[in-house]
Amino acid sequence: MSIKNIRKPLMLTLCMLALPLMGCHDENTSGDSSEGPKINVDYSSAKAAIDSIQGAQNYTVATKIVENMNIGTADEPVYSKITTNFSNYFTPTYTWCDYEDAEEGYASKDGAVFHLNLYNDEIIASDAYVDESGNKLTSIYDIVVSPIPAASFVESADANAQTINISNKNARLAFIEFIQFDETFFADVQSFTASIGTSEDGEQALVLTMTGTDETVITSTFHSFGSTSVNEVAAYLNSEGSGAAVYDSTLVKAMDGFLGNNFTKLTYESLNYSEDNPVIGEEIYHSDYWYGGYYPDSGYSIYSLGYVSLPQKTYVDESEGLEVDLDGAYLFYLNETMTELRTIALAYPAFTTNVSDMAFIMDYPSNMVLWNHNLQFMQPYEDPSLGLDGEMFITYDYYMMYDFFEIAQVMNSLQAATTVMSCVLIDLIMVVNLDNAGNLDTVDFLFDILLNGSSVTLQYTYTDFGTTTIPALDEWMQTYIRDQQ
Repeated sequence: MSIKNIRKPLMLTLCMLALPLMGCHDENTSGDSSEGPKINVDYSSAKAAIDSIQGAQNYTVATKIVENMNIGTADEPVYSKITTNFSNYFTPTYTWCDYEDAEEGYASKDGAVFHLNLYNDEIIASDAYVDESGNKLTSIYDIVVSPIPAASFVESADANAQTINISNKNARLAFIEFIQFDETFFADVQSFTASIGTSEDGEQALVLTMTGTDETVITSTFHSFGSTSVNEVAAYLNSEGSGAAVYDSTLVKAMDGFLGNNFTKLTYESLNYSEDNPVIGEEIYHSDYWYGGYYPDSGYSIYSLGYVSLPQKTYVDESEGLEVDLDGAYLFYLNETMTELRTIALAYPAFTTNVSDMAFIMDYPSNMVLWNHNLQFMQPYEDPSLGLDGEMFITYDYYMMYDFFEIAQVMNSLQAATTVMSCVLIDLIMVVNLDNAGNLDTVDFLFDILLNGSSVTLQYTYTDFGTTTIPALDEWMQTYIRDQQ
């Protein structure tokens, strides 16, 4: 299944977006085409065409995907052919994909490379991309991978054939990545070919076709070499003030706080937000450990537990003459007040593998796509009635909301409290509160949804950025844990 489908406002895990985005129209081959290197395509054979377009930076790829999808249930499957059409436009200075409700691309301007999205029927830009040394990227092709098969993938193909088979594993994986299917689709690929065909306009074109054992058929047609442009994107980039975004400094502080993987999340008695909602516990997020604890008077303290990361470590108890090699994440329990280490299970890791990355295991909020050049989706907002201190931002973007929905495990929380018949995502509000010195104090996410037809606002509060610890566990690790020799 295409990864891009999660960006469409469809019913996914019982949730859908209430207001889909508007589409981007009038993509064509007129206007500022930013032609780039002159390419003379040789359509005498499939191999010749591929060889002749190496290095091309101005062309269109029109893709049609036909999937045989189950629109019924697992017990009573009903299969239907679902067709998806979209085009990718490539130029030396920008790219664009017109996938419905997920229009996006990359662009370069004023010495910076940035991401573009269509949001609320307007193009918005991300901040500038940088390399590992912190230097700004200057070419979109530092990020964008060309979908044109490498000449080496077909070097042994028949030089005169109109259709050739591409069996190279890397070529197939590259195409799967381009169409944004999950990599697991590779095992289902039945054939992958390149042929000489025609575009919708009747011009000669290179056609890549991949078929799957599940009757999926993907066809990508390469055409309009040297004449491709997208009027809306070109007009946006030519407009005054367009270019890489400079994010609000308050948003950046919130992002840095979460990326530090050190903070506390409050656990409220009720899922539905109210100003007097009692706090009954907390989740401790630390790069070395995670703990979900309930306070003694909550009635839930027996469910408190945590995991500590001990990759390639050795437990050494000199008084007992005991040494135990460790590698993975291990279950532990604190006392009811979370001040003493009660039990830690070192006999075997808590998970089936020796995975030990806490941010990965517990899917920390640092993994949110919001922090990956997407803060432009959080736009200034005001609602004094909410009763929260701080600067407010809001997004209606389905991808940002759905990602938060998954990482915050909203469905699990809802199903623990009620039977979920329907859930509609409305908006996600972020309230960032700084202390008097301008440092990050608290971040509240208010998630507005329609749950079984009723309006519900879920609250997620994070605090103690950069200062969250479990002293008893820290002391135990310092006393007994050593690096393996």
